[in-house]
Amino acid sequence: MSQRTLLILIEADQNELEVRKRQRDGLEFNANEYDKRTEQELATLRQYRHHFKHIITNSDGKLNVTIQNIIDLYKNLLLD
Repeated sequence: MSQRTLLILIEADQNELEVRKRQRDGLEFNANEYDKRTEQELATLRQYRHHFKHIITNSDGKLNVTIQNIIDLYKNLLLD
């Protein structure tokens, strides 16, 4: 049996991510706490994004679509 590794980048719009953080943290939200981490994450993403063969967007309110896209990708790879 052959083995393969499936590497998928699941990304989201930065503005949507901030809204999610604000909703999750409520009154305790502090943008300054996220700024450095976000800056580091974006730098890493810019550096390595081109290595990902499969990129799926996780848009707000579309979790089921994101999950289905992952399932479809997996199924298609199994058929190859």
